[in-house]
Amino acid sequence: MGKIVMNEEQVSSRNKFLKKIGKGEYKLVENKCLCGGERDLIIADKDRYDIPVTTVMCMECGLVRSNPYYDEKTLKSFYKNEYRQIYSGSKKAKDVFFEEQVMIGKKIIKYIEKSTKELVDEKIVFEVGCGAGGILKAFQNRRCQVFGCDFGNEYLQKGKKEGIELVEGDSSVLRSFGKADIVVLNHVLEHFLNPVTELKKISSLLKPSGILYVAVPGLLHHRKSYGSLRWYLQNAHVYSFYLSSLEYVLNKAGFRKISGSEKIKSIFVEDKSVRIKERSVLQKVLIYLFLKLSYKL
Repeated sequence: MGKIVMNEEQVSSRNKFLKKIGKGEYKLVENKCLCGGERDLIIADKDRYDIPVTTVMCMECGLVRSNPYYDEKTLKSFYKNEYRQIYSGSKKAKDVFFEEQVMIGKKIIKYIEKSTKELVDEKIVFEVGCGAGGILKAFQNRRCQVFGCDFGNEYLQKGKKEGIELVEGDSSVLRSFGKADIVVLNHVLEHFLNPVTELKKISSLLKPSGILYVAVPGLLHHRKSYGSLRWYLQNAHVYSFYLSSLEYVLNKAGFRKISGSEKIKSIFVEDKSVRIKERSVLQKVLIYLFLKLSYKL
């Protein structure tokens, strides 16, 4: 994949975002590593859209994150006003986007059924960060009760027109719908400012036998998907995961993996007894070398 080509709406939205940063309307704060480590290696100083954002790797645990990063107030405004326009070039969800989400939903269903050996039919399904709700539509077509949440009302309107129960806000707005058999986090975990805290909130939405489906962009597979690390990075991502760092974060929130691969798709169930395993020094060095060799402007 070559350099990102932005349309006029993307450029305009990016420039508005940068002006808010410059004026201090949008603020950045320190984003300490989840392990408490204080030694970071700087990987990059801007993202695919030429937005200044510093990406670092913790030299204590290997977790890759943005530091400093936007505060909560900034993020809420960013997702409501600029994110969709910068990322997709449109404030409203197009029909093709919704249909693409439906296709992704079908793949998720197939993955869950293969991993759990159980059909998803007639389950209660929540999706956090649902976009236009197309993934939930795929579950709805399997007679599931579906509910979703996200920021950015324009995208939610598309799903509502398709008969899907969608609410603007974070995971807390889904509490009124009871407990879920399945919670879907498809390319959402990397956006959480406080992933462990948010995952604990999400775990409270699950039934005792419920499962959490997680898919994130695979940091160690960026070459195949993006061509270079530069085109993989974007300012909306607080964290960049590979499988063991994903497990590390989910373990801290009380989940254990029952299925997963380096691509990365994983299914987790609650398990408060799981102990976090420290990554080896060799693995840290290999991750460091991989990232340093992969980052090409």
